[in-house]
Amino acid sequence: MKPFCTILLESFRGLKSQLIFWITLGLSFFVALIFLSIGFDDKGPTFFFGMTGYANESLGANGLARSYFYKEIFSFWIAGVWLTWIATILALVSCAPILPNTMTEGGAGMVMTKGVSRLEIFAAKLVGSLFFVLIQVGLFVLIVFVAFKWRLGEWHPQLFWYIPAVLLIFTSLYSFLVLIAVKTRSVLTALLLTFLIWGVSGLLGRVEEGMRGMIVITENGYFNDFHAEEKIAETDSEESLEGEDAPIEIKEKLNSKPDEDLVKWHGIVKTIHSFLPKNGPVMDEAKRKFLLADLEKLSLDPKNKEDPEIQMQRDSVDHGNSSFYTIWSSVLFAAVMFSLAAVSFCRRDY
Repeated sequence: MKPFCTILLESFRGLKSQLIFWITLGLSFFVALIFLSIGFDDKGPTFFFGMTGYANESLGANGLARSYFYKEIFSFWIAGVWLTWIATILALVSCAPILPNTMTEGGAGMVMTKGVSRLEIFAAKLVGSLFFVLIQVGLFVLIVFVAFKWRLGEWHPQLFWYIPAVLLIFTSLYSFLVLIAVKTRSVLTALLLTFLIWGVSGLLGRVEEGMRGMIVITENGYFNDFHAEEKIAETDSEESLEGEDAPIEIKEKLNSKPDEDLVKWHGIVKTIHSFLPKNGPVMDEAKRKFLLADLEKLSLDPKNKEDPEIQMQRDSVDHGNSSFYTIWSSVLFAAVMFSLAAVSFCRRDY
């Protein structure tokens, strides 16, 4: 256990000695500070701790939309852009050289003299990388957590779901990067192929999400009113239809079943995507626990039972892939990639 901890500590020290570690940490702190600087006064929202802002009473200190505005900024810009993309890219770039450097002639010799197995070396390097990401994301989310209490007067412990979500995204991508790095010993090749599979997975995820949304909307009959109005408009006037109940009859005749080809291709795309990391859906799980809880409360309100827009948005959330499928398929992908990388790392000659 002691040699394992020694290698783990050396890995972390090696990360700290790199300039990109401090750049990444500084950028994370800077972005969190910018979010913390957003406030509200009687006139509207302010930025950079009151240095500037604009007038909008509905977004002011007593405005009804203040909470939604603040949550949307976090959801779209902080979580959707920074945590999902930029922070993950920086973490991958920071951790990419760890195992290839270990496999160099000098690096491998120094590690092997500590009397530990190759599998322990491999595990220590991985744990060190994950610990590096955990520190940065944990500190970032903690600052955001304090910001919500300061600006809105609300504690939102659901924010901490973003920590395991980002860790899972990083782990699934890093597992593939590690496999390529061990096979090729090339950091650049590993990064390029990892970004490629990330892009392919994201594209397939968006296509699958769009197809699923269309299927759900069609099954729930949300297109019926629109198509019925088109059918009625094709006639000279509603009076030209036979009887007062004719518009109702048109709606009843409309097909609420989704197109068979759409269902078929949705199944094909989903099957292919099931073998890839699901970064967008994983972040959507954290977002669902944080932001969309308000939408669920609205949809359950008796006053909003008949609001088709609210019900449509809720149904698109409820009928998506299950949390079990989204999370554990990504975990399985990472486990397979790490296992293949570990076998290659242990068998390779240095």
